[in-house]
Amino acid sequence: MSAIRHQWEKEEAQHNLLREEWRLEKREHDAMEETWKLQKEWNDKDVARRIREELGRQERVKQEWAQEYARHIHEVEEYEKAVARRIQKEEERQEWMQEEWTQELQKHRREYEEMERHENERRKKAQRKWQRSVENHNRIEEERRKREEEERQKLSLFWSGIEAHKCTTYATREYTARLMNLPTTWEHRVEACKATPLEVHGISYFPKSCEDKVGDVD
Repeated sequence: MSAIRHQWEKEEAQHNLLREEWRLEKREHDAMEETWKLQKEWNDKDVARRIREELGRQERVKQEWAQEYARHIHEVEEYEKAVARRIQKEEERQEWMQEEWTQELQKHRREYEEMERHENERRKKAQRKWQRSVENHNRIEEERRKREEEERQKLSLFWSGIEAHKCTTYATREYTARLMNLPTTWEHRVEACKATPLEVHGISYFPKSCEDKVGDVD
Protein backbone atom coordinates (compact mmCIF):
# COMPACT_ATOMS: atom_id res chain seq x y z
CA MET A 1 0.00 0.00 0.00
CA SER A 2 2.90 2.35 0.78
CA ALA A 3 4.36 1.73 -2.67
CA ILE A 4 1.00 2.39 -4.35
CA ARG A 5 0.49 5.58 -2.32
CA HIS A 6 4.03 6.71 -3.20
CA GLN A 7 3.35 6.09 -6.89
CA TRP A 8 0.10 8.06 -6.68
CA GLU A 9 1.87 10.98 -5.04
CA LYS A 10 4.59 10.87 -7.70
CA GLU A 11 2.07 10.86 -10.55
CA GLU A 12 0.03 13.59 -8.87
CA ALA A 13 3.21 15.72 -8.62
CA GLN A 14 3.80 15.18 -12.35
CA HIS A 15 0.20 16.25 -13.08
CA ASN A 16 0.67 19.38 -10.98
CA LEU A 17 3.91 20.18 -12.85
CA LEU A 18 2.11 19.80 -16.20
CA ARG A 19 -0.68 22.13 -15.02
CA GLU A 20 1.94 24.69 -13.95
CA GLU A 21 3.61 24.52 -17.37
CA TRP A 22 0.26 25.09 -19.11
CA ARG A 23 -0.47 28.03 -16.78
CA LEU A 24 2.94 29.60 -17.54
CA GLU A 25 2.37 29.14 -21.29
CA LYS A 26 -1.00 30.92 -21.04
CA ARG A 27 0.53 33.75 -19.01
CA GLU A 28 3.29 34.16 -21.64
CA HIS A 29 0.71 34.17 -24.43
CA ASP A 30 -1.40 36.81 -22.61
CA ALA A 31 1.68 38.99 -22.09
CA MET A 32 2.59 38.69 -25.79
CA GLU A 33 -0.97 39.58 -26.82
CA GLU A 34 -0.92 42.64 -24.54
CA THR A 35 2.41 43.73 -26.08
CA TRP A 36 0.92 43.45 -29.56
CA LYS A 37 -2.04 45.60 -28.51
CA LEU A 38 0.21 48.25 -27.02
CA GLN A 39 2.42 48.24 -30.12
CA LYS A 40 -0.61 48.61 -32.38
CA GLU A 41 -1.92 51.55 -30.31
CA TRP A 42 1.48 53.19 -30.40
CA ASN A 43 1.72 52.72 -34.18
CA ASP A 44 -1.75 54.17 -34.66
CA LYS A 45 -0.93 57.18 -32.52
CA ASP A 46 2.41 57.64 -34.25
CA VAL A 47 0.81 57.47 -37.70
CA ALA A 48 -1.89 59.93 -36.68
CA ARG A 49 0.70 62.28 -35.23
CA ARG A 50 2.83 62.11 -38.35
CA ILE A 51 -0.21 62.72 -40.55
CA ARG A 52 -1.20 65.73 -38.51
CA GLU A 53 2.34 67.11 -38.69
CA GLU A 54 2.50 66.51 -42.41
CA LEU A 55 -0.91 68.10 -43.04
CA GLY A 56 0.06 71.07 -40.89
CA ARG A 57 3.28 71.59 -42.80
CA GLN A 58 1.44 71.34 -46.09
CA GLU A 59 -1.17 73.83 -44.88
CA ARG A 60 1.55 76.33 -44.09
CA VAL A 61 3.19 76.06 -47.50
CA LYS A 62 0.22 75.11 -49.73
CA GLN A 63 0.04 78.50 -51.38
CA GLU A 64 3.68 78.47 -52.37
CA TRP A 65 4.13 74.81 -52.90
CA ALA A 66 0.85 73.62 -54.45
CA GLN A 67 2.44 70.89 -56.52
CA GLU A 68 4.58 69.77 -53.61
CA TYR A 69 1.48 69.65 -51.46
CA ALA A 70 -0.29 67.38 -53.96
CA ARG A 71 2.72 65.14 -54.11
CA HIS A 72 2.88 64.91 -50.33
CA ILE A 73 -0.86 64.18 -50.13
CA HIS A 74 -0.36 61.30 -52.51
CA GLU A 75 2.55 60.01 -50.46
CA VAL A 76 0.52 60.25 -47.28
CA GLU A 77 -2.38 58.36 -48.84
CA GLU A 78 -0.05 55.62 -50.02
CA TYR A 79 1.55 55.50 -46.62
CA GLU A 80 -1.85 55.18 -44.94
CA LYS A 81 -2.73 52.37 -47.28
CA ALA A 82 0.52 50.61 -46.47
CA VAL A 83 -0.07 51.10 -42.74
CA ALA A 84 -3.61 49.81 -43.11
CA ARG A 85 -2.32 46.76 -44.97
CA ARG A 86 0.28 46.13 -42.27
CA ILE A 87 -2.33 46.53 -39.57
CA GLN A 88 -4.66 44.17 -41.37
CA LYS A 89 -1.88 41.61 -41.79
CA GLU A 90 -0.93 41.96 -38.12
CA GLU A 91 -4.55 41.48 -37.05
CA GLU A 92 -4.84 38.46 -39.30
CA ARG A 93 -1.61 37.08 -37.86
CA GLN A 94 -2.85 37.65 -34.33
CA GLU A 95 -6.15 35.94 -35.15
CA TRP A 96 -4.23 33.02 -36.63
CA MET A 97 -1.99 32.76 -33.56
CA GLN A 98 -5.06 33.00 -31.30
CA GLU A 99 -6.67 30.16 -33.21
CA GLU A 100 -3.47 28.13 -33.03
CA TRP A 101 -3.22 28.75 -29.30
CA THR A 102 -6.87 27.82 -28.79
CA GLN A 103 -6.41 24.57 -30.69
CA GLU A 104 -3.24 23.81 -28.73
CA LEU A 105 -5.03 24.51 -25.46
CA GLN A 106 -7.90 22.25 -26.45
CA LYS A 107 -5.41 19.56 -27.40
CA HIS A 108 -3.69 19.84 -24.02
CA ARG A 109 -7.07 19.76 -22.28
CA ARG A 110 -8.11 16.63 -24.15
CA GLU A 111 -4.77 14.97 -23.37
CA TYR A 112 -5.08 15.92 -19.72
CA GLU A 113 -8.67 14.67 -19.49
CA GLU A 114 -7.64 11.40 -21.15
CA MET A 115 -4.71 11.07 -18.77
CA GLU A 116 -7.01 11.80 -15.82
CA ARG A 117 -9.46 9.17 -17.07
CA HIS A 118 -6.72 6.54 -17.35
CA GLU A 119 -5.38 7.51 -13.95
CA ASN A 120 -8.82 7.23 -12.35
CA GLU A 121 -9.34 3.84 -13.96
CA ARG A 122 -5.93 2.70 -12.72
CA ARG A 123 -6.69 3.92 -9.21
CA LYS A 124 -10.08 2.22 -9.21
CA LYS A 125 -8.48 -1.03 -10.37
CA ALA A 126 -5.82 -0.75 -7.68
CA GLN A 127 -8.46 0.01 -5.07
CA ARG A 128 -10.58 -2.94 -6.15
CA LYS A 129 -7.50 -5.17 -6.08
CA TRP A 130 -6.62 -3.94 -2.61
CA GLN A 131 -10.21 -4.43 -1.44
CA ARG A 132 -10.20 -7.99 -2.79
CA SER A 133 -6.91 -8.63 -0.98
CA VAL A 134 -8.38 -7.32 2.28
CA GLU A 135 -11.54 -9.37 1.82
CA ASN A 136 -9.51 -12.45 0.97
CA HIS A 137 -7.30 -11.91 4.03
CA ASN A 138 -10.35 -11.44 6.26
CA ARG A 139 -11.95 -14.53 4.78
CA ILE A 140 -8.81 -16.62 5.36
CA GLU A 141 -8.50 -15.25 8.90
CA GLU A 142 -12.16 -16.00 9.63
CA GLU A 143 -11.80 -19.52 8.23
CA ARG A 144 -8.71 -20.02 10.40
CA ARG A 145 -10.57 -18.89 13.51
CA LYS A 146 -13.46 -21.18 12.67
CA ARG A 147 -11.12 -24.13 12.18
CA GLU A 148 -9.37 -23.39 15.47
CA GLU A 149 -12.71 -23.10 17.25
CA GLU A 150 -13.90 -26.38 15.72
CA GLU A 151 -10.63 -28.09 16.70
CA ARG A 152 -10.85 -26.66 20.19
CA GLN A 153 -14.43 -27.87 20.61
CA LYS A 154 -13.45 -31.33 19.36
CA LEU A 155 -10.80 -31.56 22.08
CA SER A 156 -13.44 -31.15 24.83
CA LEU A 157 -11.19 -28.76 26.75
CA PHE A 158 -11.94 -28.03 30.40
CA TRP A 159 -10.27 -26.31 33.33
CA SER A 160 -8.81 -28.17 36.30
CA GLY A 161 -6.95 -27.23 39.45
CA ILE A 162 -8.62 -23.87 39.91
CA GLU A 163 -6.82 -21.94 42.66
CA ALA A 164 -7.69 -18.57 44.21
CA HIS A 165 -4.94 -16.09 45.01
CA LYS A 166 -4.68 -12.65 46.58
CA CYS A 167 -6.89 -9.77 45.50
CA THR A 168 -5.35 -7.55 42.83
CA THR A 169 -7.81 -4.65 43.33
CA TYR A 170 -10.91 -3.98 45.36
CA ALA A 171 -13.41 -6.87 44.97
CA THR A 172 -11.13 -8.47 42.35
CA ARG A 173 -9.29 -11.73 43.02
CA GLU A 174 -6.77 -13.55 40.85
CA TYR A 175 -7.36 -17.21 39.88
CA THR A 176 -5.17 -19.76 38.12
CA ALA A 177 -6.12 -23.06 36.51
CA ARG A 178 -4.79 -25.76 34.18
CA LEU A 179 -6.42 -26.43 30.78
CA MET A 180 -6.95 -30.12 30.22
CA ASN A 181 -7.18 -32.29 27.07
CA LEU A 182 -4.84 -29.90 25.22
CA PRO A 183 -2.40 -31.85 22.97
CA THR A 184 1.24 -30.92 23.38
CA THR A 185 1.74 -30.98 19.60
CA TRP A 186 -1.07 -28.54 18.84
CA GLU A 187 0.34 -25.21 17.57
CA HIS A 188 -2.55 -23.06 18.81
CA ARG A 189 -2.25 -23.89 22.49
CA VAL A 190 -2.18 -20.32 23.80
CA GLU A 191 -5.06 -19.27 21.52
CA ALA A 192 -7.13 -22.21 22.80
CA CYS A 193 -6.42 -21.12 26.37
CA LYS A 194 -7.60 -17.55 25.71
CA ALA A 195 -10.72 -18.78 23.90
CA THR A 196 -11.85 -21.22 26.68
CA PRO A 197 -13.97 -19.51 29.36
CA LEU A 198 -13.41 -20.30 33.06
CA GLU A 199 -16.44 -20.33 35.36
CA VAL A 200 -15.92 -18.79 38.80
CA HIS A 201 -18.84 -18.48 41.21
CA GLY A 202 -21.30 -19.10 38.39
CA ILE A 203 -19.82 -16.43 36.10
CA SER A 204 -17.74 -17.19 32.99
CA TYR A 205 -14.50 -15.30 32.37
CA PHE A 206 -11.98 -15.52 29.57
CA PRO A 207 -8.37 -15.82 30.78
CA LYS A 208 -6.53 -12.54 31.07
CA SER A 209 -3.20 -14.23 30.22
CA CYS A 210 -2.01 -17.73 29.27
CA GLU A 211 1.35 -19.40 29.74
CA ASP A 212 2.42 -22.42 27.70
CA LYS A 213 4.42 -24.85 29.85
CA VAL A 214 4.80 -27.57 27.17
CA GLY A 215 1.82 -29.59 28.22
CA ASP A 216 0.30 -27.36 30.91
CA VAL A 217 -1.40 -24.06 30.01
CA ASP A 218 -2.27 -21.84 32.99
